[in-house]
Amino acid sequence: MKNCTAILFLTFLLTATLHAQPRQQFLELYDPLFDSQALNFNVQYMLAPELESKNNTNLEFDQHVLDADIKLPIKVSERLLLILSGEYGMRFYEYSETAGSAFLEDDAEELHRISVTPSFFYFFNRNTAFMGEMTVGSYSNLDGGIKSDDLQVLGKALLIHHWRTNVQLVGGIGVTETFDNQEAHPLLGFRAFYRNWHFVLTAPLEARATYNLSDRLSLYGGIWLSGSQYAVRSDSGNDFDIQVRDTRIGAGMDLWILPDLRVSVEGGVLTGNDGFKIKSGPAVGETDGDLDDAGYVRFRLSSFLG
Repeated sequence: MKNCTAILFLTFLLTATLHAQPRQQFLELYDPLFDSQALNFNVQYMLAPELESKNNTNLEFDQHVLDADIKLPIKVSERLLLILSGEYGMRFYEYSETAGSAFLEDDAEELHRISVTPSFFYFFNRNTAFMGEMTVGSYSNLDGGIKSDDLQVLGKALLIHHWRTNVQLVGGIGVTETFDNQEAHPLLGFRAFYRNWHFVLTAPLEARATYNLSDRLSLYGGIWLSGSQYAVRSDSGNDFDIQVRDTRIGAGMDLWILPDLRVSVEGGVLTGNDGFKIKSGPAVGETDGDLDDAGYVRFRLSSFLG
């Protein structure tokens, strides 16, 4: 399925016919947080303190998540918009009690994600577009550097139809590590503007409602699911793959402090089912992690140049 995603992306990108203008309003309805006419830079940090395992009462840790990405939109033609992205993410687990966990040998562990994501929007007409995305990245604790076993190819393909003036319908397929033993899964949803409201649904990964108080300030709430699988290596040879997943239920605000600078603050609850799970190696089952629900805070800074 991953190879099919790559072939689909490259074939469609190379054979797309070039005609009429990428619609700014169409793109703003699909994702109002993305500026298709500027260089987008985002950095965010999330803290979830004192997470505890339901299965191991001695396993308690603080989870720190740092993510940064840069996106360069390129207008290839009147029909085709190409977006080149680079991403870095780090998950830092700081343990207060280890209880012999296979996940770490000291009192902390870092997981790193380094990836590139080319994507594109191809407009068939004023109401319908195809969106393709392919992520190629290394997911590991970087012990010994980047190796071929760390590499993953993920992606998604979506058909977006502008059904009514302020409503889009979205459907397609995603290839992710969000769900256990299910890399490929359908994606269905919609986008809608209603007065000062903006609604986003991409089931089963995201549901969000945003209320625009003014041109500078918005309030939002939603549910977000994300997950990744990392290769973990150690000097002792106790190597394994671990799957991590975050399910956030939260609310926050977006504030434009400058015309090209936005600050976001969010808080809520991380629900703990399958928070992390060892997938392969001699430690399978040792640190499978249903986690107790816990609070989190998340900060995001976004800059737009162009």
